[in-house]
Formats: sequence, structure tokens, C-alpha cells
Amino acid sequence: MIRTLILVSLLAISFFGFSQQMVIPKAINADFKFAINVISDTVICLKSPEGFGNKLEINSDKNDKKYFEKEHNTIWYKITTKRNCILSFDIIPLEVKDDYDFILFGCQSGSDCNAVKQLKPLRSNISRNEKSTKSITGLSEKANDDFIGQGPGNSFSQPIKLDTKNSYYLILDNVYENGKGHKIIFHYSDCDAPIANDLSPSISINIFDKETHKPVTVKVLFIKKQLPDDDTLINNEGFLFIKNIEAGKYYELRISADSFLSFQDEFKVYPKDSMTIKNIELQKIAIGKKIIIDNIYFVGGSADFVHKSFPALKNLLFVMKENPKLEIEIQGHVNQPYNLTKKQNESYYQILSEARAMAVYDYLIKRGVETSRIKYKGFGYSLMKFPYAKTAEEMEQNRRVEIEILKM
Repeated sequence: MIRTLILVSLLAISFFGFSQQMVIPKAINADFKFAINVISDTVICLKSPEGFGNKLEINSDKNDKKYFEKEHNTIWYKITTKRNCILSFDIIPLEVKDDYDFILFGCQSGSDCNAVKQLKPLRSNISRNEKSTKSITGLSEKANDDFIGQGPGNSFSQPIKLDTKNSYYLILDNVYENGKGHKIIFHYSDCDAPIANDLSPSISINIFDKETHKPVTVKVLFIKKQLPDDDTLINNEGFLFIKNIEAGKYYELRISADSFLSFQDEFKVYPKDSMTIKNIELQKIAIGKKIIIDNIYFVGGSADFVHKSFPALKNLLFVMKENPKLEIEIQGHVNQPYNLTKKQNESYYQILSEARAMAVYDYLIKRGVETSRIKYKGFGYSLMKFPYAKTAEEMEQNRRVEIEILKM
């Protein structure tokens, strides 16, 4: 089995004004102190909360409009703002039968808000779900009430004025078990100028299975290159968000997951980058499986690497060193242009494909990978993905390097 390595927390493909943030809640997110940071205008929760966490934090009188009578299946979100805005939002169940209630709390700056009892309820809606409107609830400018209790009633409470001095906490409770998750769309209006502080960059990472496009349970090591001992080790399902990273510095990511090829990346964060976004696709592995190594390029008609190939080569080297039992065969493929009037003979393409596979082999061997773990082979143009390639992209896919997993 491939040795597990390293990486991260929450996903986001966004910051305010970007696109969307996806989360897969864990049991701890049902507790206030493990609230998920909202970092985008749209949050998609890919599965329904399950249970109320380690502690039943809300348990009140049935007639209290401000609170649930008790928690069922809850998830907490933390909302912070750099602008004073009017906030409204739509909570949209992914399955209409689900019944989401919510409470929006405020925590004033300087207050010691370490428990739910220290938070102030500002808005709530605990009304029965209305299936004719797809069970959507939230805050709406058309609503008149701050708090709406149990039973039939308006599915929306009125918006709230956000204050940059405060933090806000939103708890959602799905009354029913085995739900299908939800989407929250946040709306900000009548905003004043943004506060000109806390401008340090952030990084958002989204990790998917390349084949299924589903999030992968991963481990990540996030390293500041100038201080290799200054690292962050995080475990989570698919997503990571790290705030307040240092501009002008180089960082390294090392990512691994069971039964997937490990991944390594180095990058620099620039002062102009308020948010660095990385979408990473991990490739699943199994004995006998062939995996395309993306972004290994050669000078035309030769086995010489172009400079932009080296990140991919370094990542392959990282995979081999992190997984000492892994044995592979490197397989070279070339493109044969079909529309040339004068073509090279077949042996030319065979020799070129072998030379390119050998170039990858030599790169790994020279950097300490044992020869017993690597084989190489050329296939000429016999396995082109596009026999009549017309575009540069199609020709590039023909001109590829694959590895076959021989042993794990």
C-alpha cells in the first residue's frame, strides 16, 4: 500500500466576490468552537450534518422563538466582515424534505465569546419547512420579524446590519436524519468602504479525485521554504484554507492520500495576491494501472526536457521517494503528424519514444531512486490517443509519458 504522507482543512474556490466554497462537515463542526469559516459568497455543504457534536449546546423552552428546543443535526459557521453591510442569505436544502432551522448569533469585539451562552441571538427561524418553496429559509428584505418560532410561519427573518467590530456565528439544524446537505448564498448590500487592514494573503486549496471529481480525504504538509521546520500538518476531506501567509515568500505543499499518487508543489506568494487558489487533482493508483504524467514536455524531435517540465519531474521524484515500495514502468509515446508529405520511418519514432522514457528514467536514477524500482519502454506512435491529431492539444496528448504501476 502506498505510504500515506501529508495535508488539509476546509475548501474554498473563493473569497468574498469570487465563486464558491465547498465543505464536508465532520462531527466536530456541530460544536461552536469548531465553526467553519465562511470565506465566500456561496457555501455548498456536500452532506447533511449528523448529530449535535460532543455537547448539546442549545436546549431551550419549546415556545422560545430565539432558540431551537434542542439540536438535532447541526453545523456551525463563522462569518467575519471587513465592511459594514446589510446581510441577507438563502439556505437551500439539497433535498426538499430536509427541514433546516437556523440561529444567527453575534459576538461583540472584545467580548469573551468562548461558549454559546456568551453569544447574543440576533436572528432565528425555526418555522416548519415549506415544500412549495423548496424548503428554502434565511434572511430576506421582504421579511418583517427578527425571530420566528416553531410551527407554520414565514420562512424568512429580516436582514441584519453587519459591524466590522463583531463576529457572527450561524448554526443550522436539520431536523431530519440522513439529509442531503445544503447551499447557503450570502447577499451583501449597502456596504461602506472596506477596512484597510488585515491585507495579508490567504491560500485556498481544493483537492479532488481526477477521475470522479469528488473530494479526497488527504494529509497535507504546508511548508514555508525559508524555514523548513515551520510547517503546518493538517488532515481533512478535500479542502484547505490558510489565512495570513507571508507575501514575497516561497511555500511548498506536500499532499498524500491512501491509494493516490502523492503530490508536491512549490510556489511564491506575491504581495498583489490577496487569495492564492489551487485546484489539485490526485490520481488513483492500483497495480497494472497506467497514469499519465502531465506537463512533461520535450524539445521537438528530441529527448531534451523543456524547462517547464521540471515541476512535474520533481513531483514524480517526490512520489518515488515518499513511497519506497512503489515500482513503475515509464512508458514513452510520440505523435506522428498525419498530414506531413514526408514522414520519418517507423524506427525513428520508436527510438524517440524510448529515448524520452529513458530521459525520465535517468532523471530519477541520478537523484537516488534505485534502478530495481524502475523500468522504461517506448511505444512509438502505436498508441496515439488522437491518430489524426489536428490541434496542438491533441498532438500534446499523443506526445505523453505514462507510468504503469508494477508494485505497491
